[in-house]
Amino acid sequence: MKCLKKYIKKSLYLQNIDMVRVSWARENVIAGRQRYRCNNKPNSNLKGLGTFECPMWKINENNKGSFDASGFKIDYIDEDNLDKSNSNLQALCNYCSSIKRKKVFK
Repeated sequence: MKCLKKYIKKSLYLQNIDMVRVSWARENVIAGRQRYRCNNKPNSNLKGLGTFECPMWKINENNKGSFDASGFKIDYIDEDNLDKSNSNLQALCNYCSSIKRKKVFK
């Protein structure tokens, strides 16, 4: 029973933090602040990503770090899902976003 409660608590936590829900306009403010580039720049050592290197910063020669056609996800910087201020939000490419979620919630 204790394991089930822990699983349900973790599951509810993941549902709340998995998707940052902000308006389209606010998404664009956050991504625009980063010049529509993934915030996981080389040597940035972001929380939850560590030394993982973003493929967008490797493959886009002319526009390093720019989001590709698949877009981006808005993500918490410090995983405090109660702080929804723009200063705690960042835009990550879909690839980095999925890697971060796997690392943070394994």
